[in-house]
Amino acid sequence: MPQSATLEHAREAFRQRRWSAAYAHMRAAARSRYWGTANTATVRARLYLPPRAGFPRVQAVMMQVNEFEDVVFEAMDRLPGWVHDALDNVRVLVLDEPDAELDPDGEGLLGLYIGTPLPERGVDYAGELPDVVYIFRRPHLELGLSRDELRDEIARTLIHEIAHYFGIEDEYLEEIGWG
Repeated sequence: MPQSATLEHAREAFRQRRWSAAYAHMRAAARSRYWGTANTATVRARLYLPPRAGFPRVQAVMMQVNEFEDVVFEAMDRLPGWVHDALDNVRVLVLDEPDAELDPDGEGLLGLYIGTPLPERGVDYAGELPDVVYIFRRPHLELGLSRDELRDEIARTLIHEIAHYFGIEDEYLEEIGWG
């Protein structure tokens, strides 16, 4: 099946929230030999948007670094096995907040993917430093979410950044509600 058809099937499954079908189509697309071979580093991020005026802000949940890391890695463990199988040369790191190098414009990032997405890795992709998925603790805590909502938001950010590893763009993630 051509790459474009496989991606269209994945997009349609995501729109309909048929997760297992969407993941299956993404897996097929990721393993397809029709992916491009350009080997360019990519930086993609999930932004923190402050609450809009007129909406009450909940008291921020306090979560220590080790507890936050546990939530991130529990979310990782809940990902389907094929995602774990497909993650190659990727590290997930938790930082308190992005520094000026990671967020030069001060946009308030929740997460960040830096690396070469799977579809852009060619046969010459070897000996590269690992791609990195950063999850930032303080911006998540500043969202003012309840503990359960915070866990969901952390998982959502992790999934968003891993989607970039699979070559899914921000525009499409926004379109399907994972922006």
